[in-house]
Amino acid sequence: MGDDGVMAAPIDAPATVDRVVAAAPIRRSWVHGAWLGPVAGLLALLLTVTLGGAVAGNWIVANAQMHALLTAVQGSETDMTKVQDEVTAAFHAYGALKSPTAADQDRLNASLSNIATDGASQVGAAGQQVADVAIAPWNTALLHAQHAYEVHNQAWVNYLAAAALNPLEFTKNQPAINSSWRVVQKAFPAALPVPALYGMTATVHTLFTDPVAPPAQSGTGGAPANGLPPTQAA
Repeated sequence: MGDDGVMAAPIDAPATVDRVVAAAPIRRSWVHGAWLGPVAGLLALLLTVTLGGAVAGNWIVANAQMHALLTAVQGSETDMTKVQDEVTAAFHAYGALKSPTAADQDRLNASLSNIATDGASQVGAAGQQVADVAIAPWNTALLHAQHAYEVHNQAWVNYLAAAALNPLEFTKNQPAINSSWRVVQKAFPAALPVPALYGMTATVHTLFTDPVAPPAQSGTGGAPANGLPPTQAA
């Protein structure tokens, strides 16, 4: 097509032609309308806002779920601490006797058995509260932390159930408790939302950082290494 809009003759056509064929006018598709740019920008903005809202929404949900999980875990830890305190008190009372008799030993065993029976029930119920916390399936780190604590709680239940049948269990090492606790100590800090609300960073540090004092004196990361208060250690 020439500059004047008239089609040039083909190479093998005669030098003259009877008529001139005008070029067909160019028709622009509606998709090339002037409004396309602004609409595309608006769609991009909406997509950005939607994605940003989804991220912010998940952050809020993750904080709420972590808070609920930590609340349940604190309940479990409180029950474990109660058991430890009661076991320690029973051994201290027995150790304070100048000349303990066989009857005194029987009373100690009965006391320890009752403590273990009640403790297994209470710790088990607290573990169920941990398991009942609803976690979104895409919050995998939080799901891992929840499962890790369930395993730890069950190790405690098993320990106390065995001690209820034989209080000598309190004098044994508890590797299942201690190993599961180490998993929990790594899982919960890794599951904290960023940033974490409700003071949860401090809560996680308090709950899952081993204390400087001996395990029997503070923290509930498991039974003492030999199952006995330090003053009763063999």
